[in-house]
Amino acid sequence: MAPNNAGPRNQNQRRESRKYESNRRIQTTLPFSRQQNVFSSVIDDIPDVADIDNLEAFEDDEFDQTLDYGALDEIEKESLNKSNENEIPTEEPDIWAEDEDIVQDMLAFQDENPEFQFPFEELYDEKAASRVDESKPFTYLSTALQNPSSDCTVTIKGFIMTVLSKLECSADKGYSLMVKINDGTASLDVNIHDKVLENIIGISATAMLKMKQLADENPQKQQEVKEALSKCRKTLLNYSCLMDVKFTPGLKSCLVKAYAMNPLHIQQLRERVEFSS
Repeated sequence: MAPNNAGPRNQNQRRESRKYESNRRIQTTLPFSRQQNVFSSVIDDIPDVADIDNLEAFEDDEFDQTLDYGALDEIEKESLNKSNENEIPTEEPDIWAEDEDIVQDMLAFQDENPEFQFPFEELYDEKAASRVDESKPFTYLSTALQNPSSDCTVTIKGFIMTVLSKLECSADKGYSLMVKINDGTASLDVNIHDKVLENIIGISATAMLKMKQLADENPQKQQEVKEALSKCRKTLLNYSCLMDVKFTPGLKSCLVKAYAMNPLHIQQLRERVEFSS
C-alpha cells in the first residue's frame, strides 16, 4: 500500500509536469537565445526521478489539462503582428525633389539679380562642328581673294562674264583662252586650262590643228572647225557651274576644272546652311 504522503507528492509532480510542458511549448516560439534561457530554467525545475516514489501512478494518472496551448500560439502571433505594424517604414530620399528645389532657388535668385551671370561655360561640341566642312560644296571668291599669295585650289560657283582673248591653239601648249569669272561676290581674270577647253569643244588641240590644215582644201572640214568654235563660244557664255580655280604666286590664276552640281553638292550645301543657322 502506498504511503500516506503519496497523494501530495503526486500533486506536486503533476504541477511540475504541467509547468515543464508549458515552458516547453513557450520556448519553441521564442528566439534561439531566449530558448536557451528557458530550457536551462526548465531543467533546473525538473524534479529528480529518484525522488518520485510512485512513477507508475504518475504515468497512469489522468488529469484534465486546463492550459490551451493553441490559444497561446494565437496570442504569440498577434503579438508579433502588432510589433511589425508598429515599425516605422524607412522612406528613401527623393533626390529629384531636392534637385527641383535647387533649380527653383537658382531661378528665384536670378530673377532677383538679373545682372548676375552664373559661371557656366558654354557647351561646344567639337565633333559636331567638325562634321560640316564650310568649304564644301564651294566657297566665295571674295574669301579666296583675301589671301591671293597662297598656293591653293578653291572651288567656287561662278560664271564667265566675258571673254578677254582669242582662242589660241598650239601643238605644245594646247588650247589657251583668258576670261573673266564672277560668283556674285568678286570677279577674277583667269586662264582656262587646256583640258577644260578640250571638254567644251569636243576636239583635242592636236586634232584641231590637223582639221585646220585640211580645212583649206576640204570645205567640209572647214565647216566642222567653225561649228566646234561656235559651240565653244556659246558654251562659255552660258557657263554657270562649279569651278576649281588654282592660285599660284607669281602666275595668273587658272580655271583647272568645271563641272555641274549634283545631288551630293546640294546635300552638302543644305547641311552647311542648317549648321550655320
